[in-house]
Amino acid sequence: KGDEDFKPLRVPLNITLVIDHSGSMAGEKLENVKEAAINLFYRLAPDDIFSLVLFENKVTPLIPPAKVSQQKNAVSVINNIQSAGMTFFSGGYEQGFQYALQNNNTEFVSRIIILSDGLANVGITSRHQLGDIAAGYLNSGVSTSTIGVGYDYDEDLLVLLSESGNGNSYYIENPADIESVFTEELSYLTD
Repeated sequence: KGDEDFKPLRVPLNITLVIDHSGSMAGEKLENVKEAAINLFYRLAPDDIFSLVLFENKVTPLIPPAKVSQQKNAVSVINNIQSAGMTFFSGGYEQGFQYALQNNNTEFVSRIIILSDGLANVGITSRHQLGDIAAGYLNSGVSTSTIGVGYDYDEDLLVLLSESGNGNSYYIENPADIESVFTEELSYLTD
């Protein structure tokens, strides 16, 4: 068959990772998050869109949205993430949404995936308000999944965001959990 008959195996994904690298994420938490981010990146197809936002006191739009095949330095950028500062959760989430919107159309399944302990202490910190934000993003066509990190993570907040954003909520206790989390998440997104 010719190329004109080729159909992709699945709808391309438009994935924005939003990573908390605040001081409360120092050490093993952040190492697990970096490993998770790299694991996800390697599982994406060349035509999927990938972007990455960091947050602590301030928000850092680290990797702008582009096809995975064009993201030559993504893994080294992720490996160089260091912990610092407070937790401007709402600001990181907002920037993630702005990135996701850039390719939010019928050609892609758009999802924000937040990796955090959820210990918001700068900007909007109300669970209820953050849940409303997730619902608003969903109304714009961008869903939200959350991955809690560390024993002290705010499960109530992260579950609320995933429920309000029509996504999934996971918990990474140790690096062994990472593969199963993304196997499940990508399976959900590509069905």
